[in-house]
Amino acid sequence: MSSIRIARRRATRLAALAAILGVASPASRAAEAPAIAVVSLVGDVVDVVTHRAQTGSRLDANAHQSIDFSQARLDDTALQAAGAALVKAEPGASVFGLARNSPAVYAAAKDLIDGEHVRLPAPLAADVAREHATQVLLITKRRAVAAMQLDQGTTGSGQVEGLGFYLDYDKRLKRSDTGEPARGFLAPFCYLDVTLVDVAGGRILGRASVGETHALSAARSPDADPWNALDAQHKIEALRELLRDGIEEAIPRVLGRVAAPAPAASGADRP
Repeated sequence: MSSIRIARRRATRLAALAAILGVASPASRAAEAPAIAVVSLVGDVVDVVTHRAQTGSRLDANAHQSIDFSQARLDDTALQAAGAALVKAEPGASVFGLARNSPAVYAAAKDLIDGEHVRLPAPLAADVAREHATQVLLITKRRAVAAMQLDQGTTGSGQVEGLGFYLDYDKRLKRSDTGEPARGFLAPFCYLDVTLVDVAGGRILGRASVGETHALSAARSPDADPWNALDAQHKIEALRELLRDGIEEAIPRVLGRVAAPAPAASGADRP
């Protein structure tokens, strides 16, 4: 009898035993493992939001300035963070990133989700089909009320979206490490939606929101200007850190592994 027939018989016995025990055989587990394409559409621009006092209106009185941050490759950071978290949470899954960073795809990101279904733009759909992905993990910008994390509580007004920096030139904060006070603060922020989609039907399988912020007193600035509480390189690193932390925490929730965690101490500066 050939070794091929022996191997087939062993595989058949394993499958039968698995059926009796009510567990999946190694072969069926491999067949069921999803192929997940990760798409990040958050790193084209950052929003610099300057606080302006407002009374008696729900309109956003803040000043908003969009800055091209594509050279910082923040989408690459998001893809790497999501990939690592998926491999850890979903052993056996095939995970790969799709870099589709054209202006047209970024522009279409706001219209991807319609209720409980997602319709991918043609370029992304073609990439997903070519890679034979069964699921897509989308990382997109979320618009939300500004809530910048302090050492205790939050502060902010108006709305923010995606990645950026919130500037307040009036509120006094103290450095958490030295206690030195100053007027004004800078807060990097990361507001995202992480959505898992079934490719075959476009149905949403899971979704989690990310809201990561960190307020830094102007006392950290060499010239008392809160914008300079972080230099250019540290601004990029701050956004990367918020991306990594937010996505790593969101992935288990997207997959239905854990509930939303309780808020943790942030180490941000304090009033």
